[in-house]
Amino acid sequence: MENSGNPQEILVPPVEGVAGGGTAYGWNDGGLRDLIPLKGSIDLTEVPTTDLVHVWCMPNTTNVGPQEMPRHLEPINLLAARNERESVQIAIRPKVSWFGSGVAGTVLVQCSDLCSASGDRLVVGQSLTLRRVVPILGIPDALVPLDLPVSQINLLPGETTAVWVSIDVPGTQSPGQYEGDIIITAAKPDTEYPAQSFSKGDKYKLYRELQSCLEIIGPVDDRSSGEVVERVKSASASLRRVLLSPLFSEFSDNGPVDLMDEDAISNLSMRVKINLTVWDFVLPTTPSLPAVFGVSLNEEIELSVYH
Repeated sequence: MENSGNPQEILVPPVEGVAGGGTAYGWNDGGLRDLIPLKGSIDLTEVPTTDLVHVWCMPNTTNVGPQEMPRHLEPINLLAARNERESVQIAIRPKVSWFGSGVAGTVLVQCSDLCSASGDRLVVGQSLTLRRVVPILGIPDALVPLDLPVSQINLLPGETTAVWVSIDVPGTQSPGQYEGDIIITAAKPDTEYPAQSFSKGDKYKLYRELQSCLEIIGPVDDRSSGEVVERVKSASASLRRVLLSPLFSEFSDNGPVDLMDEDAISNLSMRVKINLTVWDFVLPTTPSLPAVFGVSLNEEIELSVYH
């Protein structure tokens, strides 16, 4: 793989302001240098994702359009009370094309639970959700839910794609410092991952198989040795079917088939750190003060609470 051409300098203005209720960022206005364009075939098992895409974070008050230019990647620092939602955007823009056919490439977006030192969690899919920002007539508008905990996003050449990250802090959540990661990995558009190919119906079938194993074994204290042997054989056959299911294909003796190795993900991926401070107070679900004046049926002015 050869590098050629002149390095490109991208200068961007600083971003001012904070997102509603407590979002802190360490933007600076230094120059950001693009990598020299790569030529030839790109081996995704050897090339780090940082060589293929720009990744940076933006406040939830900013419109991140397709022509948004790259910035420096900074850790995400969020502040939230209990019973509050905080959001942030992660922007992704391809540096090179590693696929073709109108698509620069695909990235795999994976997120972890946010955990505190005391073991409390904000769970992905419950408190933490990801949605893709879809432009309507060129203006960032629709928020389309992404699969969790792993999702694939196709990137277009010369365009920026934004992912909207929302964190809902329950009213009963323990206060403290929570940390987690959003992992971004370059991948082939036709790559399949177990989390995507395994449907809810398949999961239920697997659940029933495992439950059946427990029922087959059952209490054996009053069983004859021959009956116990037959039960063990039947349970072994059920377990063998489970182990041969697609969910465990990456652990088979023949190795994975077109699945990205977990070690490769950890070594080649980009990690966006999320730090969340949960304050020790709860926001009310509804306003606690009267907000609107209304007129009763008796034409007497009375207070009514705005919801």
